Amino acid sequence: PGTCTVTVVVSAPNPGVFPNATSGVLTSQTQTPGSPSPSVDLTVLAGPPSIAKSFSPATILGGGTSVLTFVLSNPNAVTAALASPAFTDVFPTSPGAMTLASATVSTNTCGGSVVDSGGGALNVGDIGIRINGGSIPASGSCTLAVTVTAGVPGVYANTSSTLASTNAGTSTSPATASLTVSAQADLSLSKTVSNPTPFVGSTVTFTVTLANAGPAPPSISPGACASWATTPASS
Repeated sequence: PGTCTVTVVVSAPNPGVFPNATSGVLTSQTQTPGSPSPSVDLTVLAGPPSIAKSFSPATILGGGTSVLTFVLSNPNAVTAALASPAFTDVFPTSPGAMTLASATVSTNTCGGSVVDSGGGALNVGDIGIRINGGSIPASGSCTLAVTVTAGVPGVYANTSSTLASTNAGTSTSPATASLTVSAQADLSLSKTVSNPTPFVGSTVTFTVTLANAGPAPPSISPGACASWATTPASS
């Protein structure tokens, strides 16, 4: 007894699932063919996955938080999930450091594990994230979201790596989005009186001062200062 192996190279004209089975083997020493082989499917995919990202809100005050959302998409209509999607997103360091604000993953419909960009457990203050494992459904998408923060005012341009999969290759481009951090105003209110010990019936002047120590200008609607009123306490 023994075996032999025949190998052929095939191609498919379009995406889809192609079942394949062989007939039984017939030789000069056998009068009837043997049993046919089991059917084996060849799944041909249309293209690689894609990755997109966004910040919500896209503008925060310094020290505020924003939800960073990634959408991983599978363009293939055949019934084949894309296996083990993987990407790394290292947060920007300019104009300041963007970091993870919560170790809790807000959303993860992709499965797999979400770790920091170095491969360790998630912690507040991490400088990036990575996903390993999971899957993207056929002709669908999955979502991953984390919460980030930044303190220095400016525009934070954030670009991830490309998205890889084990059965459909790598996305043609990474994902890019920007978070704008606005400076906060430092407001204080003070009040003075022209004569703290007036005679009965005399007139005094109260002066109310609104000061801004910066760095950002305050946003006060026109006429807001004119609506302030001061009522002396009864003796």
